[in-house]
Amino acid sequence: MDKTIQGSSVITEYVVRGAIVTCTLGSFPDFINMPKSHGVFLNGKPQLNIADSKAIANIKCFGTCNKSSPPIPCIPIFTMDWKNPQDPKLLIENKPSLTKNGFLTCSQGGVVRIIDSGQQISYGGCDCCGQNDGGDSGNGGDGHGPTSPDGGQVVGPTSPNGGQVVGPTSPDEGQVVGPTNPGGQVTGPQPPSQPSVPTTPVTPGKGVQKYSAKENGEESLSKDFKVKEFRSNDGADEILIDPQLVDYLQKIRDHFGKPVTISSGYRTPARNEAVGGARNSYHVQGKAADISIAGVSVNDIYNYAIQIGAPGVIRYPRKGFVHVDTRPGSPYHATS
Repeated sequence: MDKTIQGSSVITEYVVRGAIVTCTLGSFPDFINMPKSHGVFLNGKPQLNIADSKAIANIKCFGTCNKSSPPIPCIPIFTMDWKNPQDPKLLIENKPSLTKNGFLTCSQGGVVRIIDSGQQISYGGCDCCGQNDGGDSGNGGDGHGPTSPDGGQVVGPTSPNGGQVVGPTSPDEGQVVGPTNPGGQVTGPQPPSQPSVPTTPVTPGKGVQKYSAKENGEESLSKDFKVKEFRSNDGADEILIDPQLVDYLQKIRDHFGKPVTISSGYRTPARNEAVGGARNSYHVQGKAADISIAGVSVNDIYNYAIQIGAPGVIRYPRKGFVHVDTRPGSPYHATS
């Protein structure tokens, strides 16, 4: 919904959950999350006010921070509300509504601006991941992945061959949470959109195997993939992995001849709830992974995954990753 302010030709564009933001010191965009709505909606999407400026809760990270050389992981700190509300009379829970011209300043000196209000962005199509987690990569070499809206980049020896990984993060997070397993873990930005999963035990799907990160993390699942690459980004020890999923990922890696970056593999129910993952997420069942390959387009990965028969394949062109899962029943292929 846009509005012309009386006596002015300026168009006010209100901001909703899922809006895209950039930072002058960041390496890539993030999405604005909104854990709980204020009860005001535009086209079915929760509308934000100027107080929705919290690091982690609203804005996860922008990959790496270029304030220093070399760049360091982005960990934003905001101490004030969004500035420059264009329509201060429209209050949402006693705070002016957030408009597209608003800006924030990070304690590191970066200026955060809104490049898309989120009104026209659709997250439909993926009934399994809701948000992407970000994570580390392996499978033999340097994985320099794109950023998916869970995004944040991590550089560390996470590949079996000691290669460095600059991981994609999907638009659902983006806070570097530190080296919780060999090589470190990173979460990436991802759009908040779907109901969360209750933190209740999940029964692994048929054929899904249980592993311990501590005891089995370095074990090989295939020629190029190790158990630790599928670990939940909350650092939980238990990892669920469907061997069929590994088989699809190995075929993709063999076909393109480059490391596959897994930005989100297994998720614990608690992790899935924390990132706003979809109900009954295949990530929680150990049957899904969000992937990217440096130098390979999302469309090429998407098309090849379908070609080899992966049951669930969803591409996220804006976010730079492809979701692959081993759901039962009819194949599901979509773009989000």
